[in-house]
Amino acid sequence: MNTTIETLEDNLRQAMLTSDVAVLAELIADDLVWTMPTGQVVNKQFDLDAHRSGVFRFTRSEISDRQIHDYSNCVVVTLKAELAGTY
Repeated sequence: MNTTIETLEDNLRQAMLTSDVAVLAELIADDLVWTMPTGQVVNKQFDLDAHRSGVFRFTRSEISDRQIHDYSNCVVVTLKAELAGTY
């Protein structure tokens, strides 16, 4: 299980770096929401549109302290990420 999750996480990281909207659309949950550093709350569609249009451009994504927590019917991944790019 952990190997599969690690692969998916690595695929997500690579898709973010290359703005691969097709892969992002597959990997990001439809009900995802998060708060931007500006305080703006955004969703999956915002993220996909931002990658598609070039509003988001990641140039670096360094992942550390990744932990995978398996709770039988769901998996929670926690990690630290250092990101660089433009918005």
